[in-house]
Amino acid sequence: MTYAIGMVVDEGIAFMSDTRTSAGIDNISIHGKMHVWEEADSYCLTLMAAGNLATHQEVRERFSELVATENFSDEHQSMFRVANSLGKIIKLTIKERAEQEDHPGSTFFVSAILGGQVQGGPPRIFLIYPEGNFIEASEHNPYLAIGEHKYGKPIITARYEKSLNEAEAYDLLIKSMELTAANNLAVGPPIDFHFYRRDSFEKGSVSRTDHFDPLNSAIRELSQSAKKQIPNPALDESDGDFYDQLRELKSVTTKLSSHIRSINDPNMATADVRAVRAYIDAFQEFIDLDGSNRPDAIPQSIRDETENSIRRVDWLKVSDSANKWAKAILEFLKLF
Repeated sequence: MTYAIGMVVDEGIAFMSDTRTSAGIDNISIHGKMHVWEEADSYCLTLMAAGNLATHQEVRERFSELVATENFSDEHQSMFRVANSLGKIIKLTIKERAEQEDHPGSTFFVSAILGGQVQGGPPRIFLIYPEGNFIEASEHNPYLAIGEHKYGKPIITARYEKSLNEAEAYDLLIKSMELTAANNLAVGPPIDFHFYRRDSFEKGSVSRTDHFDPLNSAIRELSQSAKKQIPNPALDESDGDFYDQLRELKSVTTKLSSHIRSINDPNMATADVRAVRAYIDAFQEFIDLDGSNRPDAIPQSIRDETENSIRRVDWLKVSDSANKWAKAILEFLKLF
């Protein structure tokens, strides 16, 4: 598994990916998953892939051969055309490997993020699926992620701004990566970062980080001990009922999150169920019962994503208790 993300900002595009690959707990290695191609005054392309490592490497080589052809620029005068060609390569590679090995195509699964800029067009990023089709980032969804993204996405949803500069974009992405690595052992350092600067048509800042900075940690920042450093506002006596409701909400979200964490049955612990816990945990970080962080400070996007993720799951299939807790959370969210 991996975690990779591309994020469009005013200054360009920020890319980040981990380098960990695993085929079981005793077979872990490091392989770069980010690759950049450039031609002065013509294009700069960045590819990140997740899935089967061998398929990923074959896709990368086939795409490199395509980019190296003499007429590549003439035939790919937009990022859409480049994404379309990469989608065909991914689909064909998976199909050929499946036929040769007599295995289903899912064995050779790979998805990719392709971003960059072609002369005459704006910076763009695409998420390309194993089937070869793809989606593009938009104004309302300015970042795309592949791999184990459910733990790192909430902090980006809460803090993304189009005006982020390179340093700010790096800070946000590395904290998203840290939260993901803390929750999934299949994701980890070294971490690769590339910042493509708009209209430069050349590789921008590239760096590799071997560890997360404990002095600039998302986990430390979001912890209750860090929150206590924030001055507490004076509370009115009339706030008593409100904080009783807040305490109950905290209790219910904790119960549901803990219940999800304890599920071992893969038929019940689906990606949607695990995503709910990620959003609930992010939501809880904003709930401070000592009054230093009122619910109106919780970003609307976090509240919406929490509610939407809860609604996607049929909780009765998980358990009766989970169904009651999920319903209670939805009712509490209406109050805030």
